[in-house]
Amino acid sequence: MSSTLKPQLSYEIATYTLPSTLHERNLDGLLTRLDHHMMILRSMQVRGVALSFREVPELNEKGIKAIVEHLSTFHTKVRAYVSLIEYSSAQYMQFIPHIENSPVALFKTIDIMALAIGTSKVRPYSPVLLYMKNPKERQSFASYLINKNFFVIQVTGAGAFKKRLEKRDYFDAIVTESYMSNVHDEVNITYKEGIYYYTFKGSLTETVKQYIDLTHYAHRLKMGHKFFVFDVGRVFHLSIHVAQLIATLDEYATKAKAHIGLINLDKNRIDSNALTRLNNSHIWLYEDLAHVLEDPDVEELRNSYRPRTTEGLSKELLGLMGSLEKTLLATLGAYGIQNSQKMGAKTYGLDELERLKPLIITHISFEADYEGHLYFLFAQKSVEMILHHVLGGIDNFEGEDFLDAMNEFVNTVAGKLKTTLSDQQMCIEFSLPNSYALLTDTIDPSRTQKAVVTTFEAKESTFYCAMTHPF
Repeated sequence: MSSTLKPQLSYEIATYTLPSTLHERNLDGLLTRLDHHMMILRSMQVRGVALSFREVPELNEKGIKAIVEHLSTFHTKVRAYVSLIEYSSAQYMQFIPHIENSPVALFKTIDIMALAIGTSKVRPYSPVLLYMKNPKERQSFASYLINKNFFVIQVTGAGAFKKRLEKRDYFDAIVTESYMSNVHDEVNITYKEGIYYYTFKGSLTETVKQYIDLTHYAHRLKMGHKFFVFDVGRVFHLSIHVAQLIATLDEYATKAKAHIGLINLDKNRIDSNALTRLNNSHIWLYEDLAHVLEDPDVEELRNSYRPRTTEGLSKELLGLMGSLEKTLLATLGAYGIQNSQKMGAKTYGLDELERLKPLIITHISFEADYEGHLYFLFAQKSVEMILHHVLGGIDNFEGEDFLDAMNEFVNTVAGKLKTTLSDQQMCIEFSLPNSYALLTDTIDPSRTQKAVVTTFEAKESTFYCAMTHPF
């Protein structure tokens, strides 16, 4: 193998193309030469370091493990994003198990990497097509890009992806076969079926406190939630700072007669003092999530929670409605629909919404820190406006495609709202939106609940958003 190893610089990323002759027998020599570049790259202040597998036909598991370990060192010492790029589909599947607990990402192309780390020429509010088979990773990547103010259109199947590619020119970027769950330090909070999940990621140290708001945590306990899962499997090394924070949260839970379950704890990646601190708490330790869900005590705690229902909208829901209104108007403005405005709000019974004469009704429910239902009611002109300005033109859609298109629009608004709340360390989980041509297909006309309905106007069209409490 040639001794020459030179990085190509683009998008503030140093890319090393691995030679076609790379083999586990000569890998050590290549890694040694990469180590010699470490200080040079740090002085250059590159934002990313990438290893291209474009010319590498295959590499065994041992070789992949060694490369990932070396790139992890680059992440720490060069202080740059690190990734494998330009791999085959088979290599992508081969790489994933090796990078899941490391700071190494997978980006199919250098353009996707630049988009993710913020050095791309693609500007915010540009349309990005996103397709990945893994729904969890797709949602994670989508949330990240939405937070960066890109307009993300997610597709969930190969057929839908192929169809979207027929309009390739509409998209400024296409993201597929990429994986970046562990790139950033964070504590990600999600909610499902009565349990909050806190997923700790990265190289968290004393900065871990900035990722969890104790006020919001106390509010969840006050709402009546009794069980919380803390997943530390993606922490590179669990420090005393992380353990101390978790133990403090456990003290809050104990006072509220609630419990914390800790999963995926690797005792080879934890400080001895941190392990002692956790062992001295009331935390329930589980090997993984499957063991949590098999525990009858957890099932009892989960089933003990009941959503709160009220005659009208609670103070919290009214606050959420305000955030939704701002998010919706900001989204429309970002896509060139200027002078969009809220015209007012009024209380309706669900059985009275028909008088608004919607052409399409899109329903989405939500739970966690907030609980309830949203209905977007679009008249014909507002449907045409959104298709034209946001989703690439009305000519792209026909038949049931109109319903799918409105689903995409509402999903984008919900995603941006979720990201906005997440930045405030709050948690909201939306269902997938569903659009209907008839109001009675989504609302039982016998329901008497009240909804707060906000009227919006844009481009001489009117549409509505209705919010109500849980049924």
